[in-house]
Amino acid sequence: MATSETIRNELRRQCVFRDFYRSLSPRILKHHQWVVLKRDHAEIVIQRATEALLLWKETWQYAAPDLLNMGEGCSDESVPGTALLLDLEKTERSTGNTWVDLSRLGVEQQCLTYVLWRHCFTESRLDHSENIAKDLDIVMKHGKFRMLTDREFNFFKSALKRELNGYPAVFDTLSIEYLWKLVQEGFMFARKFVKELRVTVGNGNFPLAEVLPALWDLVDDFNASQRIWTRLSTEGKPRRV
Repeated sequence: MATSETIRNELRRQCVFRDFYRSLSPRILKHHQWVVLKRDHAEIVIQRATEALLLWKETWQYAAPDLLNMGEGCSDESVPGTALLLDLEKTERSTGNTWVDLSRLGVEQQCLTYVLWRHCFTESRLDHSENIAKDLDIVMKHGKFRMLTDREFNFFKSALKRELNGYPAVFDTLSIEYLWKLVQEGFMFARKFVKELRVTVGNGNFPLAEVLPALWDLVDDFNASQRIWTRLSTEGKPRRV
C-alpha cells in the first residue's frame, strides 16, 4: 500500500505531507514539529505529554497498517496539539469541536516555518516541483518501478528517495526569484537550508547571508503579515487564512 501510494503521489503530483490522523480521530491532528509555544501551553504539554503520546500512538498504528514496525509520521508532529486538546477534555472545558477548541485555547493555527515536502504548494506561487519528465528519469535510473514488484525494496531508506529530494526538500541552491517570493510570505523560519546555500542571480551565485538582508529591506511588512499559511489539509495542500 505504501509503495503504490508513492507511485500515485508521483503521477498525481500530490503532496506527501498530509494529515492521516484526522480521519481516524478528529482530536489527533498532524502538524509540523516546529511549533512555538507560549508558557502556559508549554506547561500543559509537559503535564499531559505521556497521556497524549499514548493517545497519538493508537492512531499512529492504524494510520499506516502496511508499514512494518512503523507508523505514520512522528510523535512531535502531533503530541503537543493532542496534549492541549486533551487538557480541555480532562478539565471539562471542551466544546467537542476541534477547531473551536483550538481557538479558545488561543492557538493561532498559523504555519510559522516554511518547509517544502514533495509536491506541496502546488497551484500556489510557492510551487517548486520539478518537471515530471526529470522525476521519471530518476525513477527509471533506479530500476524502473522495481518498488512495485520487489517486496524487499524499502523506498523510505533508498537512494531513490534521497535523490527525489522532497521528504522534506534540502536546499543547497535557490534562485533569487523563488527566494524573493518566499520572503514576502508570513513565515518566521525556514528549513532545510544548508549552511553553504548559494543563491543564483543571473549567471552568478552568492551566499545566502549576502542576499537575504537586502531582500528583507524590500519587504512590505503589512502585506507579508497578511500572507499567513494555515491548516494542513487532508490532501496535503497548505491553505491561507
